Amino acid sequence: MGFVRKLKTMFEITGEKTSTVFWYILAHIAMEGALLLPPIATAGIIGVLTTGGTINEIFGWAGFYVASYILYTSIRTAVYRKYERMAKQYHILLQRKLMEHIVKNDGIFDEISKGKIIASCTDDVRWVVDVTDCIAMATSKLTKLAVIFVIFAVHDIWVAIVAVLVDTIYMILMNKNVRNYSKHFDGSRKYEDKAADVLNQVLKNPRQIKAMNILPAMLRKYDNAARKWLEQYTSRRRDREKVYVHDEWMAYLGKIMLYIMMAVFVINGQMTVETLVLLISYFEQVVTSTNELWRDCLRPLAEYSVQAERIKKILSYTQKSEVE
Repeated sequence: MGFVRKLKTMFEITGEKTSTVFWYILAHIAMEGALLLPPIATAGIIGVLTTGGTINEIFGWAGFYVASYILYTSIRTAVYRKYERMAKQYHILLQRKLMEHIVKNDGIFDEISKGKIIASCTDDVRWVVDVTDCIAMATSKLTKLAVIFVIFAVHDIWVAIVAVLVDTIYMILMNKNVRNYSKHFDGSRKYEDKAADVLNQVLKNPRQIKAMNILPAMLRKYDNAARKWLEQYTSRRRDREKVYVHDEWMAYLGKIMLYIMMAVFVINGQMTVETLVLLISYFEQVVTSTNELWRDCLRPLAEYSVQAERIKKILSYTQKSEVE
């Protein structure tokens, strides 16, 4: 999915240390791992009820359940605070870096429009930290999915095969739409820059524009950029619609098939009710994590990576005189 390339771009423009990002990713993996513990407690309670255990065993599993969520909340708090520190650092660092670079390379306006530079300095810098955050979330969720599928395989290989097949098809459909979404987001940003250029000219010379009666020509230029932006925006929304409306049927159809399959195993004595509850809880997390992988990781990462590349292009510009 190009995580390494995207992280490399982020390192180039921020100068962040790889060790900091590595520990941040590990913290996300630990946070997702903590979510794997509550289903064990739930299955344990069901096991006590179906096998005639004691009330003390139920309280023991209940305590394990509470401890799991305390662990999860503690790790999540640490992750949020680290994100906050990185966001502040990146925002201030990049704005200063961009201003210094523009002053040293004032010929940059011959190649890159003022509208794009202003948008990058004010809007794009806000989202660079989310490149790291999205990659950390995506890595942790993919790791979690791998662990869950191993658990499935330990209990029943056929259940594991069906679960992996369903989720793989779902992820392929999502990944296709993510690529299209990224392309159309890049296009919409391009025409937002052109519209900002027209606005910048209006704000800079309103009297001259009025005196020379060139507003109609400028509005035609704006309308052309707005029309093309609308085309890109509409395509981008259609890509989101495919994921949220059309593609989710695969996940829910697969879920029904898997649950019927496990119910048959229980009826035939090939699986206990305790195991059924455990695997159902885990597959619910599979569907949730896969949805979050798109909604909170891959789709936003497509946007944030475009914004990071825009900043990189500005910082990579060097005047010909300096090159010579």
